[in-house]
Parts: sequence; structure tokens; C-alpha cells
Amino acid sequence: MGSKYLGSRLKRGVSDLIIVLALISVAIPITIAVQHWLTSQVGRATAYSIAPKATATLISMDYRGSNFTALIKIANRGVSDLNLSNVNAVVIFANGSNTSATLKVISGEQLLTPNNEATLLLTLSNINSRVVSIILECKDVSGNKLPVELIVS
Repeated sequence: MGSKYLGSRLKRGVSDLIIVLALISVAIPITIAVQHWLTSQVGRATAYSIAPKATATLISMDYRGSNFTALIKIANRGVSDLNLSNVNAVVIFANGSNTSATLKVISGEQLLTPNNEATLLLTLSNINSRVVSIILECKDVSGNKLPVELIVS
């Protein structure tokens, strides 16, 4: 009789209630783990979408023969000072070539405080193509590089 009872028990299978409870006990920890992961991803995406620490605006540019001159206004939008004593730039030309240059501060302070602006002068000689982009490399007082791209139209 005991074996007959065991055989009939195996034929019935597992109760539906047990299956539902097992699925819920697995689904809840998975849901919590996914929610935690998604929350961390949102925090990471927010960190990448911060405002630029410096912005550049082209005031004027002039081509004279093979010489190029540009006045560029740089604004400090960050919370720390920018050191403008040695601003380097990579100038990209329409033919795909590029060159390096150093800009000079002609208006404003060498140490640019937050929410202030300065005017920089860029001069190039012996160029053979139009300038399409200027990438400025500013540094904060800690020496961290802050690239700022300026598209020239």
C-alpha cells in the first residue's frame, strides 16, 4: 500500500501553488538586482552630461595671403580658475592637415576666474588651406587639461 501511495503522488506532480511561490522567490531578487543596476546606470549617464567648463567663441578671423589671424573669446563656465598663460591649440585645415599653435591673451587675466571671459589671439603663417576647426587646450590651476573645440565656418 505504501508503494501504491508513492506512485500516485509522483503522477500528480508538484502543486501549482509551490510552482508560483518558487517563481516569485526567484523573480523578486532578480527584480531588485536589475533595479539597482539601472539606478547605477542613470547615475553614470548623469555624470557624463555635465556642462562644459570652458566655452570658446570666434570673434573675428582674417586671411591675408598665407597668414591667418583669429580673435577668440574664452569663457570660464566651471567652478575653478583657468590658467591661460600657455593655451595650446590644434588647428585643423580643410585639406585634412593640422598644425599646433600657442595663443596669447590680449584682453583679460592670465588666471581666468569662474564666470569671466578673456580674449585670445591666434596667428598662423604659411598656411595653404582654410581653417575649419580649432581645438583649444586650456588647463585649470591643478594642471588638468580642458579641451574646447571651436568650429570655424
